[in-house]
Amino acid sequence: MSNSLSRRQIAGLSGGFVFANLITSLIANGRTQAQTGSLDNLFVSGNVGIGTTNPFRKLDVRGTEIHSGGVTGGFSFGNRETAEFVETPNAGQRWVWYASGGTARLWSGGNKVTVNTSGIISATLFLTSSSREIKENIAELSSREAIETLQDLHPVKFSYKADSEKNLHNGFIAEDVPNTVATFDRKTVSSMDIVAVLTKVVKEQQKTIATLVDKVKTLEARST
Repeated sequence: MSNSLSRRQIAGLSGGFVFANLITSLIANGRTQAQTGSLDNLFVSGNVGIGTTNPFRKLDVRGTEIHSGGVTGGFSFGNRETAEFVETPNAGQRWVWYASGGTARLWSGGNKVTVNTSGIISATLFLTSSSREIKENIAELSSREAIETLQDLHPVKFSYKADSEKNLHNGFIAEDVPNTVATFDRKTVSSMDIVAVLTKVVKEQQKTIATLVDKVKTLEARST
């Protein structure tokens, strides 16, 4: 195919053009559609619409998308060091993921969630789903199970390898915790499981304390 296009290869379309035959490169300033064949290079100075004839941005996609390319497939925005999903987000944009200062931020009128390069996630509040509606095999944790679990928990202090500042933390080693509070891969620890164990043990201790208080009162009454 020559570099020029004949009248038979071009059909008018409301101020744009439809190219019906195979083309390898296309430069257009108006609304342009490539209906068949392959398109290797495309330059459009206006907006591009996929699934819409009225695009509102440089690329306006209406429908689902797949961003991949074999084993090296990926999707990035601009410079990988400074890229943002939305440049300079403002109050009119509800939820925005963007990167700034080595930290990924979920923004909505202010930072709601941040994730830094050390893997530390920060937010105002974290909640654990705990409704009866999503649970089964519900049974009471016995005092014996709770006490034995607590006895096998060994608190340690440590720093994370990914933390360049080597800040000290208190916690547990996932590989060393008892089975009752261990995750299947033994790489993480469930704080809610440990809270349940501590709650059961404290309640049992309170019962013991109350019993001892009653005995002391009885002994004091006998001695007077």
